[in-house]
Amino acid sequence: MSDKILFVDDEALMLQGVERLLHKRFRINCAMSGEEGLAEIERNGPYCVVISDMKMPKMDGVQFLKRVKQQEPETIRILLTGHADLASAIEAVNQGSVFRFLTKPCPPEELCEAINWAAKEYSRVHHEKRILNESYDRQIREAELTQNLVALRAAIVADEFEMYYQPLVNAEGRFSSFEALMRWNSPSRGRIGPSEFVPLAEASGLIAELGHLALNKVCVQAAQWLRVGLPFGRLAVNISPLQLEEATFPDTLDATMKQEGVDGNCLCAEITESACLGCETVVAQRLKQLAQRNILIALDDFGVGHSSLGRLQEINCDVVKIDRAFVMRLEEGSAGYHVVAAIISMAHSLGISVVAEGVETAEQCRLLREAGIDKMQGYYFSMPLKVSEAEAYLRLSRSP
Repeated sequence: MSDKILFVDDEALMLQGVERLLHKRFRINCAMSGEEGLAEIERNGPYCVVISDMKMPKMDGVQFLKRVKQQEPETIRILLTGHADLASAIEAVNQGSVFRFLTKPCPPEELCEAINWAAKEYSRVHHEKRILNESYDRQIREAELTQNLVALRAAIVADEFEMYYQPLVNAEGRFSSFEALMRWNSPSRGRIGPSEFVPLAEASGLIAELGHLALNKVCVQAAQWLRVGLPFGRLAVNISPLQLEEATFPDTLDATMKQEGVDGNCLCAEITESACLGCETVVAQRLKQLAQRNILIALDDFGVGHSSLGRLQEINCDVVKIDRAFVMRLEEGSAGYHVVAAIISMAHSLGISVVAEGVETAEQCRLLREAGIDKMQGYYFSMPLKVSEAEAYLRLSRSP
């Protein structure tokens, strides 16, 4: 864009001469009147430099460049004028319609020097503007991040979070267990899904606090359902890498379960493979401690990032959850189907059960059953449910 120049003059010879002079260094377009020039800018603009002769029919050079300023205010505008019109040219410069004027006849060297100056000036202004815009955008993002972070901290203190429960079903479609999913009920913004607040919590280190809050809510809910005799299988809850790395995590977990009167047979801890990277010794110890409490370990979002079939032998887990991206690509005889079937076969050979996430169609359900899936989860069976809805679902699932 910084090498596009528009030259406007009603003399054909002048236009031809300019094209010969500058075509190797700039992309030159020409017009023979102000009206043609404005139409050219409308079609092919913006131009970094617009040069216009003063004397033209209908619209003179000053009038034309004033219109250019209104249409493309950042364009560098140069006026070519004779000695008789110097006063008008000087006035146009003072008014800001023109950056610079040259008197005719204008030597080629002087014209080239003026155009080079204009192109550099245009680039400089745009560079400074881009830096200012980037700085402004960065400040806006930082302000929004700070505002959202303050809101998230306040939400944790005010306990604005609610657990929803999405059913998992076995291969026959019968209820098996729930996954607990957190939602933020913001008084000002309404219900906010985890895709919005979890990345912020992870970036700020608040994910551990959210994780403890979720674990506590899940234990409270498990205790309530146990008291009223609603069989819920296990409640799966996401455990963040920061939680696993905390030395106090096992004690915190024990205290929470003891306070609510539940044991590990009620829970399933969902971790991502990224949680097993970096502090592998510590995480392995935590997973062992969870297993000692009879808490199942589920490897969530399998197939994303560094996941591989070989990792199943290294990570001590009871359940593998195939990511929804694989389920979406399921088709009869497709590569996606064979990948899913291979994951299921490999996991079963290691004594690991397999859950498919994001099941949305009857065809996906059929293919997963054919591949030997153990459990499925997704909108085909049920969306995440509020506590009252989950209780109604449990009662209905008990009906013959």
